[in-house]
Amino acid sequence: MTNSTKVFALLLSAIGAVAVIVALVLSFIPWSASGAAEATPAFRAQSSLDQVAFQYGSSPGARYNGTLVQKYGSSTETYQLSDLTVTLSNNASGQVTVDGQRADYTQIGNYGFAKGPTAFWQKLLSADTLKDVDLAPFDNVWASAEWAMPSLGSILSPQIMAGRIGNADLVSPPTLGAELAAPNANTPDARFWPTSDPPIETLAENKVRAGKWEITFDPSTKAITHIKGEYATPSGRTTYQLDTDVTPLPVDQLNSVFDGQRGLTTQLGSVPAPGMLLENLPNARLGILDWKQTGDCTNVACGYDFTVSGTPQNNDDAVPGHVNYGLTINFAVNSQPAGAVGGTCTPVVRVDFGRTGSTRCVATNLGAGGGSIRPNVKLTYLPFLDYGTEDLADYLKSNVEATQRQFTMQRTGTKRPDAARYNFYIAGLPSSYVIKRGDYLFDGYGPRGAYLVAFAPGYSDHVTGTTFDPSWSGTATLRDQMTKQASAAGDGRIVYYSPEQKTVDALKAMVIQAGLGDKITVYLAEQES
Repeated sequence: MTNSTKVFALLLSAIGAVAVIVALVLSFIPWSASGAAEATPAFRAQSSLDQVAFQYGSSPGARYNGTLVQKYGSSTETYQLSDLTVTLSNNASGQVTVDGQRADYTQIGNYGFAKGPTAFWQKLLSADTLKDVDLAPFDNVWASAEWAMPSLGSILSPQIMAGRIGNADLVSPPTLGAELAAPNANTPDARFWPTSDPPIETLAENKVRAGKWEITFDPSTKAITHIKGEYATPSGRTTYQLDTDVTPLPVDQLNSVFDGQRGLTTQLGSVPAPGMLLENLPNARLGILDWKQTGDCTNVACGYDFTVSGTPQNNDDAVPGHVNYGLTINFAVNSQPAGAVGGTCTPVVRVDFGRTGSTRCVATNLGAGGGSIRPNVKLTYLPFLDYGTEDLADYLKSNVEATQRQFTMQRTGTKRPDAARYNFYIAGLPSSYVIKRGDYLFDGYGPRGAYLVAFAPGYSDHVTGTTFDPSWSGTATLRDQMTKQASAAGDGRIVYYSPEQKTVDALKAMVIQAGLGDKITVYLAEQES
């Protein structure tokens, strides 16, 4: 199964986390320009936010009660969240209400599902999208929420949200000072000591503002209690507004989520996908399918073959599936009303994604004298996503294991603006937040348990043929990093991402040369524009 959402995971005791975080944060706070022996108010606010964000991000899960508003163009949809529990692996379970219509919601990794009345789906999807869709099969049964509603687990994973509320660098990139010696020195991902005030302010003893976010917390424990703010997708086409209570949860309080999902894998192995569009729908909606006469026509009967296609418009994850077409074919003979003489045929055709399917219908009782025969076709359709029960169970197992891993989170230097944006796109974290596993600082942690490393644009300038230029100092740095990463990750996997094909090829060559092909995987991942 594919996995595109980038998430990190943490598990610290609250007391230990706060002690470590305070020490780390203070080590990165520059003093005021006037030379006074104290941090500026903005950096004190940042220290408070880091303590909250790191503890929030270290939680294996969190429970939400509040609202999520999605704005896309002129469309606005409000989702009321009720006891929605979300884990660091993007798994989620709870209830969602849209305009008075409530549904159960569950998400396994990147795949979301909802179970509600037909009216719930009619609130989510436009009449044009639902035109000719057979609504009956997903009334109060589990159906794919893809293309119908936001991926709630991916949005609300506590690690992703901690990175989002803490990413002041996106609001106002800091002035960069001295370059840090490790771990990315002399590469496009080098990190630097920030010397300017971050756009963070203290509003009250229990509240800070960071950019467009207001974060409320318990001042004694630093446990987050409420989030209010908004963010846009990288393309800027979609905006999300959050206003929700938050309760961080320890790993033992997530067992009910995982146990419930284990019991659902059989039902979720093949589910209707009401929001999926098909490439042939414009013609199908006019009642025009590929059809042709088959064999000779007689006074008794005349056969016709009808062909339908199952090619989706929107299935970026390439999940296998199929489409069920329900056809109603009335034959019109000469000037007779459709079905009066030629009869009616009502076949159901199943066709796998990317294939075509055919069915034969026969016009009957045609009578003598010949004339014209014309099939009048109407249809309904319903796509299904076929995850497979065993594959979904394996996917869930890896999500559970990812949630149970332990490591720490800390602050470090900040990357250059372009590199920081790519880092956030891949890892869901500001470049100043890192995952520490063993003796290495990784850029993030994925929902299936992989440690993430982002390679910003610029490495391709140092590629000769299909390998990195040996005379470039960064080549030795990358080779050294690779060895340290493999050692630090232990039994975990490592995933490299780069937006440049030449860099991907050179990294793959370096991985193979180091004998780490079973440990490190390299992917091309171009940032959304």
